[in-house]
This record gives sequence, C-alpha cells and structure tokens, in this order.
Amino acid sequence: MPFTSLLATVLLSVGAPAEFDLTCFYASRAAQSGLERAEHCARQDPDRLVIATAVMADLAFDEHGLAPLATAGGWRWVRKDSHSVPVLTYDNGADDFVEGLTRGRDAKGNITFYDRKLDPVLRTPYRWAEPFERGVTLVCLDCVPVPVAGGEHMTMVGKQWAGIGRDGRLVTPWLDSRGAAEEALGDRRR
Repeated sequence: MPFTSLLATVLLSVGAPAEFDLTCFYASRAAQSGLERAEHCARQDPDRLVIATAVMADLAFDEHGLAPLATAGGWRWVRKDSHSVPVLTYDNGADDFVEGLTRGRDAKGNITFYDRKLDPVLRTPYRWAEPFERGVTLVCLDCVPVPVAGGEHMTMVGKQWAGIGRDGRLVTPWLDSRGAAEEALGDRRR
C-alpha cells in the first residue's frame, strides 16, 4: 500500500480535525474601527466554541482581557485564553458589563449573570432580567419580546415583575406591571 493511501486511511479512521465552519464578526486590533468579518473563524464543538488561532491573535481585547465576538449563534465575550460565554445581544453588540456583570442565557433560556472572568455568578429562573443598577434588577416571569413600533428594538412584556438583589433574592413582591415593580424599587435604583 503506498504511503499516501496509508496516511489517508489513518486520517479517515482517526477523524480529520473539524473545519472552522462559522463566520465571525469581531473588533480587530488591526482595523481602525467597525467590525471585522472573518470566514472560517470558529467551530462549535459539543462543549465550547473553538476560535481559530489567527482570529484570537487579532481580537481587540479590552482592559479586562475580554473581546466581543459574534457568530450565527449570537454575541459572546471571549477571554485571552479563548474561553467564551454566549451573552444577550444589546444595541447590536454583546451585552455590556454593568456593575461588573453581563447577561447570558442558560440551556433552558433563563438569564444567567457572568462576571468579568466569565464565571456564572447568578443563575436565575427568569426569562428576563434587566442589568443591575445599584445592586438590584428587575426580573420578569414568562416575558416575551415585543417589537417597538417603527424600530429594530424590542421591549419585554410580561404580567409578573419583581426586583431582586445580587444574591437572587426578591427585594419586592411580584407585581402586575413593570412600572409598578420599578416604583417598588424606588430609591434603591436612584
């Protein structure tokens, strides 16, 4: 058997490395502004997103060692060691860190808050949570996104709203509207 045939047989039996089949958008160190589009920049393995070495080298990391990157699956924050977590899309980008936390979703679609190390620090049972403000946030049971008239943005609509603290405990009772929950939070958010 010729060597090339033997090599091909071995590669087929072991399995060739998975191709980087995802297109990414990211802030490039080399670009002056805007987002860089890169074909074949990542692949989704069963347990994590694998980002191509060349893209990792070009990511514009911030002062916390994080960079935003988008694939067809949405936005995520990426650390310099390539660990990443998927986060909500906010204003056409990765959800901002507010009070040191960003929001993502767990496998069930519930909100999880991550710190700047991309460790989960608060897993909630809620479909929606606002960013924390002065240590509290609004959460909603069974919220659904509803388009805002005349724009590309959405608002969350639900029948039960409450405030929670950074420990996940309720700081207000469940109320029938977002406005009532905001009022119940009162000075805590000012």
